[in-house]
Amino acid sequence: MKQHRIQELQKNLARNTIDAVVIMQPRDLYYYSGTAQPCNLIVPQKGDPVLLVRRGWSFVCEETWIADYEKGGGGKSVLKKLKQMGIDGGVVGVEMDVVPYALIDRMNSLLEPYTLVNASPLFLEQRMIKDPEEIERMRKASLRFDLLHRTIKEHLRPGIREVDLFSKILEVETRNEAEQILFIRRWDDWLPAAGTIVSGENLYRISGHAHTVTGTGLGAALPWGPSTREIHEGDLVVADCPLNYRGYHVDNARTYVLGQPNKRQEDTYRSLLEVQDSTLKRIRPGVPVNEVFEHAMEKVKASGFEAYFQGYGDSQGKYVGHGVGLEVDEPPVIDSDTTLPVQTQMTLAVECKFIIPDFGAVFIEDTVVVQEQGVEILTRSERTLAVV
Repeated sequence: MKQHRIQELQKNLARNTIDAVVIMQPRDLYYYSGTAQPCNLIVPQKGDPVLLVRRGWSFVCEETWIADYEKGGGGKSVLKKLKQMGIDGGVVGVEMDVVPYALIDRMNSLLEPYTLVNASPLFLEQRMIKDPEEIERMRKASLRFDLLHRTIKEHLRPGIREVDLFSKILEVETRNEAEQILFIRRWDDWLPAAGTIVSGENLYRISGHAHTVTGTGLGAALPWGPSTREIHEGDLVVADCPLNYRGYHVDNARTYVLGQPNKRQEDTYRSLLEVQDSTLKRIRPGVPVNEVFEHAMEKVKASGFEAYFQGYGDSQGKYVGHGVGLEVDEPPVIDSDTTLPVQTQMTLAVECKFIIPDFGAVFIEDTVVVQEQGVEILTRSERTLAVV
């Protein structure tokens, strides 16, 4: 049962001298309680947790594994329950990275006997390591990406618009029960439900600091994702399609060429695939994450594409991947600053991109599970340049 998640959290609370946490953010709430309905979950350092249900009572009754749940949920209810649990003061953790400031400010006023701290790092660190059920859902999500890959090869033809190709994969996602919401923890980051389809010159038009390539979208209100551009013979096309199945995400990307590729397209993609292959081989339990990044960058420098890796100019990303799970963007980020060791049952999206002005872009991204001997690539789609 999932109760072990609560037990592990309580050990982390003790190590960090936090007396209790109040969990409100829906992804964290789902992870620790089994429901994403509007609730406040109070987990003390010692003793049993209590779930205060603000709305959706009948759903919570069916979904949660928390034994003690009751109606309530506002700040005053939290204060009353903390005192009933014998926690009259001390340190209380909340999700300061995502809970609106106005709510944090109100809790500060209501919970005056307590010191509020940011507990999100504890939750995210625990969520990095997936259990078998979580990994199985991500495997099923990856199988749905394989369907998208086949759909793109079936419908990619001269004259089709990016948005039309996007609609084809969106239909397949919906028919195969993929969720039509991608959960991203950042407050200022969004993606269309099926990710992005980008082609031709749009591939090197980078908009927004949160994305290393985006296309142009349909306008300034959401300037990334598919546009109305028609795809032509000889174009490179990238599908970067995070996918959510039963709450768990995978993040994969493939590159296509419409018609026979020219030598530059073939050589550029081949160099990129060598970078990703080498990076995947370096991911092993115990290897520091920043060493994986440095290894990838050595391979990039040897390829001669360093100026175009993960973007170019002042729009160049400094990472080669990230964790993925209940949200698209989970720790760890595979960059030069992350020193924690790779661990078994981490799930990582390893993404490599060359983005070159007046040429286009090539992508390869795979979601992998770290195992004792290396990584398992969850998607079954071929990783070669797809010629359509």
